[in-house]
Amino acid sequence: MVLLNINAYKIIEETLNLKTVKIFRNEKDADGKYKHVLDTEVTAIAQQKQDEIKQKFREWIFEDSDRRCVLIEEYSKRFNSTRAREYDGSHPHFEAINPDIHLREHQKDAIASILYGGNTLLAHEVGAGKTYEMVAAAIEGKRL
Repeated sequence: MVLLNINAYKIIEETLNLKTVKIFRNEKDADGKYKHVLDTEVTAIAQQKQDEIKQKFREWIFEDSDRRCVLIEEYSKRFNSTRAREYDGSHPHFEAINPDIHLREHQKDAIASILYGGNTLLAHEVGAGKTYEMVAAAIEGKRL
């Protein structure tokens, strides 16, 4: 039998903090200095206990329908209540842009996001027109 040098409280704490339990031991090297070495055997046992705790919690949390409803409602209220704002690019007129350049809808929406959003990440794929978006936003922003 292998004795764990970690207690149940520490395993539960690591689990609640979404961390994987790892157990290290001190070993002397050739120079007589101590270094931390991962104890794979004891770590595997501790992680198995961690998995058992997670499974028991899943079973407990959903076995009572009233508790399940309350927790789902609370989770939704806290974490599913925000929605990213969508910008409509039909408002800006882009009068100062070269008439040979025709912006696509996603570009107009991105420009509106730059103009009205305060901060914008242009995470389109290569060749989607990010440079045109930035230049058009700068021209349109100066005009406003």
